[in-house]
Amino acid sequence: MRKYKTSKRGLTFSITPDEQYYPGSHYVYEVRRNCIIIRPSEEGMTVSRKKCGVKEKALFDIRQKDVRRAVSTSDYLEMEVKEDRIVVRCVREIRNRIISLEEVMKEFCISKANLSIAAGMEGQITFDEYLASITEDTQLENDLKQVFSVMSLFSGAGMLDWAFYKDPAFEIRFACDYDKGACESYRHNIGDHIFHGDVRTIHGNDDPYNLIIGGPSCKPFSASNRRKMAGDHQDVDLVNEYIRITKENRPEVFVIENVPQFITCEHGRYMDRVMNGLGNTYEITSAIVRDTDVGGYTLRKRAILIGSRIGLIRLPDKVIHPIRTVREALEKVNPEWFNYTDQTVSRPETVKNMSYVRPGHNFKDIPELRDNPNMHSDRYYRLDLNSPSPTIVNWRKLPLIHPTENRTLTVAEASALMGFNKEFQFHGSLDSRQQQCGNGCTLAIGKLIKETVKKALSAFHNKGNVPVIN
Repeated sequence: MRKYKTSKRGLTFSITPDEQYYPGSHYVYEVRRNCIIIRPSEEGMTVSRKKCGVKEKALFDIRQKDVRRAVSTSDYLEMEVKEDRIVVRCVREIRNRIISLEEVMKEFCISKANLSIAAGMEGQITFDEYLASITEDTQLENDLKQVFSVMSLFSGAGMLDWAFYKDPAFEIRFACDYDKGACESYRHNIGDHIFHGDVRTIHGNDDPYNLIIGGPSCKPFSASNRRKMAGDHQDVDLVNEYIRITKENRPEVFVIENVPQFITCEHGRYMDRVMNGLGNTYEITSAIVRDTDVGGYTLRKRAILIGSRIGLIRLPDKVIHPIRTVREALEKVNPEWFNYTDQTVSRPETVKNMSYVRPGHNFKDIPELRDNPNMHSDRYYRLDLNSPSPTIVNWRKLPLIHPTENRTLTVAEASALMGFNKEFQFHGSLDSRQQQCGNGCTLAIGKLIKETVKKALSAFHNKGNVPVIN
């Protein structure tokens, strides 16, 4: 543990570079009530370079308003570099003052139950007494951390869940999916709490969840479902199951993620079903989000429904990010990725067809297919390195062509286009891996949902009310 002086300019410190933190690497931070948590990340703020004679150090220089406020109101800072994070504690000199339990709870966001267990007493204590009652430093961190419980439905490989799993403010206690390969991927990526089985067998829980997330099968509503009315599809009743489970568990917030047609299909019939089933209990908002508009690499659009019993929650107004390209995504992929060689080997005639297609063009470049009125616009689409990718679905069924080679994408390449890195793995058969990736939520959209819900839940539990988030 190292001790630092405070500064009104923000938080500045340097450390010896390691495999996680080095000049040019990235990190994210989170300001809590009494500390700042810094974690390594694929993107975010950049670690700077500090010359120390012939050596270099990794320099952190954080001057954002929330950090300046936290630092400037402290008497001194304590910093500890841990295996997966850097913890900077903002210490205020209150240790010699007698304070009530209520003051401690208010100042440090500790529940009365946890404080009483830790301190072993009621009434008035000194803060020194409370600290002395904690045998492990991590115990104090856990007491100060607010955790929201999550139930995940139609979880797939965990692509929507991933953003919540990586945030210590959330604990996913239950997940489910009917696909064996997807469950295998989920267990590897996130945990063993996934149930492999039919969602129709799931019922209420005596220990309520703060949040339910999930996307009922999109097959009935998708534009690719051209042969049937949504009501004729075998998966259409899964919307009813989501509604039933939500009613039985009564979470504070629920989120439905689906294709845009979920909102408009059959004159809004299925959106109405959600409103009629849950609208009396929850305030429900909806929006259509495009991946590239929120920092992603694809043109994928998703409908997001947020229902809340703690006050109206809206997704933020659209913020246009700099366009991210196929080139940026594919540059991340290397042989270290688990799914690096997962690829469908095309027939010779298919490879020949691919050879005709120019970057950013599709089957209309292929002489034998260009006049086919039944072809999807993304069929035989060759990715353009300098543009975003079209929507990633199961590219074995709807071939997407590599930008410079006459082949389809590997699972690793498709995963990168969805925003993920080598840490996220797909398991099961090759067809299952491709389907899992194509079915999933992009990381950028998952993060948007997670941050929006987190702000609302945190505001409600800290203050008892939630603002409308614009």
